[in-house]
Amino acid sequence: MGDHVARPLAEKLRGKYATSMVVESKTGAGGRIAVEYVKRAAPDGLTILQIPSSPMTLYPNTYRKLNYDPLADFVPVTSTVNYAFVLTAGPGLPAEVKTVADYVKWAKAHPSQASYGLPAAGSALHFVGMMLQKASGTELTSVIRPRPGRAMRAFWKSVVARFGTRRDRTSCRAWRAASSRRCPVRRAAACSPSLG
Repeated sequence: MGDHVARPLAEKLRGKYATSMVVESKTGAGGRIAVEYVKRAAPDGLTILQIPSSPMTLYPNTYRKLNYDPLADFVPVTSTVNYAFVLTAGPGLPAEVKTVADYVKWAKAHPSQASYGLPAAGSALHFVGMMLQKASGTELTSVIRPRPGRAMRAFWKSVVARFGTRRDRTSCRAWRAASSRRCPVRRAAACSPSLG
């Protein structure tokens, strides 16, 4: 979600909520760094946390210890964005893989190569990958993506598919993972700005 949601939201709130708005991106640890930073802020209503739901809904159930309590340390205000999960094909996936069924069939035939990339362990997208594995009876290897740079380029070459969101710039054209329609898996090679 990040800046492409927070910055336009801040512009809409500027003048109505406060005369000035500052957007600070606190990345890392699947959003936990940002959550902990805001938890330490003065409880005066002037600091707003805009994150995906995972740190508040999934992490309490997937991490043994968190440095925050979603129910005690925060007050929910509103939902700002709804988005679809997508799966994009990497350069290592054959061109004939065009549907989810094709991908599952390929993954079953190539279990040592069947990997998918994620932004963070324990994230909603990680659960989507696990649900695909369970529903299809296919063994898939999840790979957590590194920060941008050379490691990111190597990551994109190493995974055959990637879960993301429709708003994610690196997802490019993709099918909706949650859709009941048959949607094609689109080629995603060289469409990410970080691949350049």
